[in-house]
Amino acid sequence: KAIESDYPHLVTKDSPTQRVGGLVLEKFTQVSHQRPMLSLDNVFNADELL
Repeated sequence: KAIESDYPHLVTKDSPTQRVGGLVLEKFTQVSHQRPMLSLDNVFNADELL
């Protein structure tokens, strides 16, 4: 972000600061997860995974 702030001409539509992830491809089928797919940001041990 700092570089793009200092050099705005470097910002592109596919920059990680502009878009996270990719396009959804139709060749893959959607699935429903048995448990919500939550962030692992606050997981500090194996017990917190489930």
